[in-house]
Amino acid sequence: MTRRQGLDQEQLWESLPAVLSAIGRVDRVELKAIVDGDLETAMSVLGTKVGRPRMRHVYYFDTPDLALHRRGVIVRARVTDIRGEDVTVKVRHPAPERLRCPNGLAVELHALPLETAWSASRRRRLRSGTIERALVRRRPVRHLLGKRQRALLASLAGDEIDVDNLLVLGPVQVVRLRSGSAKERIGVEGWVLPDGSRIVEVSAKCHPARSCSAAARFRDLIRAHGIDVAGQQSTKTRISVERLVRADRSRTADVEPSSTTMSLGGSMSPVTWR
Repeated sequence: MTRRQGLDQEQLWESLPAVLSAIGRVDRVELKAIVDGDLETAMSVLGTKVGRPRMRHVYYFDTPDLALHRRGVIVRARVTDIRGEDVTVKVRHPAPERLRCPNGLAVELHALPLETAWSASRRRRLRSGTIERALVRRRPVRHLLGKRQRALLASLAGDEIDVDNLLVLGPVQVVRLRSGSAKERIGVEGWVLPDGSRIVEVSAKCHPARSCSAAARFRDLIRAHGIDVAGQQSTKTRISVERLVRADRSRTADVEPSSTTMSLGGSMSPVTWR
């Protein structure tokens, strides 16, 4: 994690050309930045042609001491108001040569303002209601992951971690808005954690061959709309799981494990941001 009082916007993603020239294969690039401001201000980068807001509930699965997270392994389940549900096993590492993943998985570069991380993932789509049913059962990960996902997770986690007995963290409520084309898409996300803390992120997805010019345009767009990039930068996942596990540790000893989850009900209520 990078900690600074504030970031000089001229420095945003300035290391990207060197990073891309130093590595081989990369399939996708996503530029990301946590902003120091509210969701409405961040939405100004989207322009006038903005897609319909999408709501999500996001859950993470890890050990109480975040052993998976420390290995760069993420197990995540999402319930979306439009496209249903999915569960993902992802590996993320700042050094691409240490990104241990099977052949055939897409490699994505996540470019934060002053640092980069590489990831690969295997996702499984689920039928509506699958996640909520799994969360109230023992060992929910066992009921959510597919065969290839379990094999990937076992290879990444090692023998010392019981991957079938992971803690449920969440949910995080997410509102997501996007604009632009599939080739170069701009997004804004607002995350609300169970403790009420909030994260606002702006992002831009682009093809690796166009990522340097896209970064320059995205940097200019952020500046033009007066958006302040936060001095403390990290991924949403890292911020979320660290806060979620701290909240879990602070619970009284007589709280039932199932209370770490929230009933999803039949529909998602919009998050209030004002």
